[in-house]
Amino acid sequence: MSIAPILRTRVLVMFALALVLAVSAYGFAAANTFANPTALGDGSQTISGYAVSNVKYTLDAAVDPATITTVTFDLAGTPVAKYAKVQLVATTGDVYPCVVTGSTSPATATCAIAGAVTGAAADTLHVVASSDLLP
Repeated sequence: MSIAPILRTRVLVMFALALVLAVSAYGFAAANTFANPTALGDGSQTISGYAVSNVKYTLDAAVDPATITTVTFDLAGTPVAKYAKVQLVATTGDVYPCVVTGSTSPATATCAIAGAVTGAAADTLHVVASSDLLP
């Protein structure tokens, strides 16, 4: 009696078992469904920026005339700016929100500087503006 037929039978049984397991695993993996499909995309567009002009600093005449209390400026560009923030001290300065008014360009931004930023400490005027909501 030869051992080859027995080995062939075992190999065929093992192969059939592996095939059944593989098909079963594929069936479970392929059964995933989603009730609410979502979307994902990628794109880009040119950022034009705004022209900042007519910058005016208001000093605190009542308490400390060296302290800046407000900064106002115009933002020209399309679409019209609706939101803005400023920073006056480059390395450690706070960022201050602005109220932007005007429905046509140029819009005017008025920024209340809540803190003791002096004219001597102010070393930059960093403006972030957008026609959409700022974070």
